[in-house]
Amino acid sequence: MAFRFLGNKAKLLPYILQEITSVAPSAKRPLVADLFCGTATVSAGLKKLGYRVIANDLLLTCSLHAKAQLRSPREPEFEGLSQHLGDELIQAPTESLFPSRYQQVLALLNSLPGTGGFFFREYSPEGSPANGSAPRRYFTPDNARRIDSIRARIKDWFGAGLLSETEHALLLHDLMMAANEVANTAGTYGHFLSHMSESALQPFKLTPTALVEGPTDHIVLNKNALVAARDNPAEVYYLDPPYTKRQYAAYYHVLETIAHEDEPELEGKSGLRPWEDRASDFCYKQRAPKAMRDLLSVIDARYIFVSYSGDGHIKHEEMMDLLRARARAGGDVKLLNEVKYQRYTSKQGVDDSLLDERLYRVTT
Repeated sequence: MAFRFLGNKAKLLPYILQEITSVAPSAKRPLVADLFCGTATVSAGLKKLGYRVIANDLLLTCSLHAKAQLRSPREPEFEGLSQHLGDELIQAPTESLFPSRYQQVLALLNSLPGTGGFFFREYSPEGSPANGSAPRRYFTPDNARRIDSIRARIKDWFGAGLLSETEHALLLHDLMMAANEVANTAGTYGHFLSHMSESALQPFKLTPTALVEGPTDHIVLNKNALVAARDNPAEVYYLDPPYTKRQYAAYYHVLETIAHEDEPELEGKSGLRPWEDRASDFCYKQRAPKAMRDLLSVIDARYIFVSYSGDGHIKHEEMMDLLRARARAGGDVKLLNEVKYQRYTSKQGVDDSLLDERLYRVTT
């Protein structure tokens, strides 16, 4: 199941992993810090190669994506839930002849009847938003009800101690992925579409995440990158900061509400949850250079890799100056490659222009 996410590095992953392994082979399991992990594409790639990973992101959505993929074994057991539910779990209708415990858990959640809760009220066309706005069209009424019932059951299970933190993160990750598949948006959640799209009309369904093989002794954080870098030394750092004015906390606010398992007071026609405390300085043109300088100053590592777009607030020459200042005497900075990729647009197919995604390496 794909997740369209601003700045996702799925297409660039081979280049990034190749450059990291060239200077820090995975054999001795060096610690690599991914400070803006997003949907954990790079972190999961590092896990698969055998690295130890520190994955961090300011969004709880992204932190849960990382925890689910990094800390979960290939075949999650859900022992506490299994012991409590017994036959109820075993009898859940699955599509597999020999379902895994993980598939049985998702099948049970998929079998729940929908309920008219927060998502139905705030995010469906049959709802009645608490702030008096017109009904919103993020999800069909049936899909909103399904999201309500499933997220309530996951919250109840975790509150009762039937799920580990990693199992809880995995189920919320699956819930967000499934919600994203049927969301009536153009890719992000700044606003909903005026008419229900074909994908939004599809029935909501949880599906198992294809978890990667690899060790699970990784660190997952939900902090400001500056704090995460200062408090968590690593041998290699990978930085992929926001590069345009789009604030991720606002653009993915609906998924953040799933991640937080809360019912916040929403604002405006779009139903934004409070997000300003998650605003990033990297998204402001005037603040981005200082934010990068400050972050580089607290990183203590032999190698620092930086992914940055040619469309970003910090232009190439200014980025080189910032990185050279961090390299200090005896170190060096290299532009490793420039990869062409499709410019992100909320109107698919409108903008065919390409951008450069640059990968830099600082050796200190």
